[in-house]
Amino acid sequence: MVQITINGKQIEVPEGTTVLRAAEMAGITIPRLCDHKELTPYGGCRLCIVEVQGVRVPMASCTLPVNNGMVINTETEALKKSRKFVLSMLFNAPLLWTLTGPQGVVISQRGMASSDSVEGFPVLDLPAGQSD
Repeated sequence: MVQITINGKQIEVPEGTTVLRAAEMAGITIPRLCDHKELTPYGGCRLCIVEVQGVRVPMASCTLPVNNGMVINTETEALKKSRKFVLSMLFNAPLLWTLTGPQGVVISQRGMASSDSVEGFPVLDLPAGQSD
């Protein structure tokens, strides 16, 4: 087991756990777009970035394994600003954020990008007859 601190909360998680999953275990929500249990994490959307004490730049929590003694912040003003910038870049392009994962699982941006730290970016309703 590995001991870490997330947002001032000390927790113990299994070795090999990612920071994103460790936060979930602690009841802490980190925004994400490209992360889904049916897909391999790759850190592409950059919404799940966190600050790690001693590391100069924010890191993608979905691909970052925990280390003993790691101190992590998930909600700073700098992170909120970065997430809003990332979303503004994504929503400036006409993209269809629906993917089909393994076993035909349909994954869309609806609900995956919802968080207080990314408020102000509405999720558009799907056309009639379509669903998540």
